[in-house]
Amino acid sequence: MLGRDIKSQDMWKWRADPYCIMNRSVTVDEDENLECVAVHRTEVVRRTKEPHFKRVSLTSMLLCNGKLQQDIVIECFDWYRTEKEKSIGEAVVTFEELHKAFREAKPLVRPICRRVGPRRAKGAAGRKGTNMSSGSGQGTKDTGFSRSNAGVAPGEARV
Repeated sequence: MLGRDIKSQDMWKWRADPYCIMNRSVTVDEDENLECVAVHRTEVVRRTKEPHFKRVSLTSMLLCNGKLQQDIVIECFDWYRTEKEKSIGEAVVTFEELHKAFREAKPLVRPICRRVGPRRAKGAAGRKGTNMSSGSGQGTKDTGFSRSNAGVAPGEARV
């Protein structure tokens, strides 16, 4: 996994110290709110805008409970030694997309987006509003996680 054009989240740092957390999404209540369960955390790659993370092997049961269409949320953070890390954004993929890219030996490129509001399951009844945003108010109105280029934020992730 690698990142491209990752921006630091602090004006005092020239380059970010990014790391990622891979999460499995789980529906937790009748309002279709989602909760994420962390399944893997990458190492911190210090002082870079284009981090290259170490290769990792995860089983489909660990990553998505064997459900091919389950969303996998990859959150990216900027690490700080003396204060709490800051969120850079997140990307959403499914196991099926990851597996297809692996079989075809092609990179899977996803924009890193910022989330506005709570996480919601796909097809949540009666839900309207902005789900993902680039921080400029240009969000996407969607019935689930955004996989479009609207809402592109500070960088991209190649999985």
